[in-house]
Amino acid sequence: MPKESPIFSSAWAQPAASHNEPEEQTTMPENATEHALIDPATAADLELLLAGEHYDPFRILGRHPLPTPGSDQVVVRCLVPDAEAVWVQRTGSDDWSALERYPDSDLFLGVCPAHDLPLHPRLRANWANGAQGQWIDPYSFVPILGEYDRYLFNEGRHHRIYQQLGAHPIEVDGISGVVFRVWAPNAKRVSVVGDFNAWDGRRHPMRTLGSSGIWELFIPELALGELYKFELKPAQGSPFLKSDPYAFYAEMRPNTACRVYDPTRYQWSDHEWMQQRGQLQGNARPML
Repeated sequence: MPKESPIFSSAWAQPAASHNEPEEQTTMPENATEHALIDPATAADLELLLAGEHYDPFRILGRHPLPTPGSDQVVVRCLVPDAEAVWVQRTGSDDWSALERYPDSDLFLGVCPAHDLPLHPRLRANWANGAQGQWIDPYSFVPILGEYDRYLFNEGRHHRIYQQLGAHPIEVDGISGVVFRVWAPNAKRVSVVGDFNAWDGRRHPMRTLGSSGIWELFIPELALGELYKFELKPAQGSPFLKSDPYAFYAEMRPNTACRVYDPTRYQWSDHEWMQQRGQLQGNARPML
């Protein structure tokens, strides 16, 4: 069974020392949480994030160095709505350290030495309804869509944009998952929703990519066949769901959700037609 540590302020929680072999506990710099979250710039980002209106949740979520000069500490932050407790796995270990809940929110955070936290941390949560889950933090990945693709799209000359927008199974840093992209230039916030996050738009907010109007999010370990839609929050009015216009697969009507699908795995059954196509569609043949 994985080892768990008790909640320990904003620092990494440490296992209780035995009576026979006392262990040294990690000490944290004073006001580590304040340095990580309450400076004016980050506080403004936090307010937008909790209001569900941040255009780039990566500015606050994920793994970030502390702004303290000369510090080798990093802070990890995650937004897990309705969770009772959240843990993060330490580097090269089966130990899980408890994160602290930021007051009056569903934001959880912790501070530790940089070498103690993987580049792509694994998180685990317990919810009030008894559900449990673990996942690799999607907010630990850099943008994937390249500048040249964005340039062509902005110019209106990207003739294969279907290869970029929509849902695409890919591998990033050796981790398989699905990258989602949608064009929504006037939205205040766009999220990916599906069975994998209980259709909760607070769980997976996306980020905008420059001035392209494209929103992107890579969700690690998401499987083929998962149902999904996009939740958009407009400049005015309430959030609403939209099907993916670039989806490769969708539910049968009257249902309208899309499915994550890899078209390269499609098994064609037109071998006989392909063998005869040259004769049936020759230049000397009449048009039918």
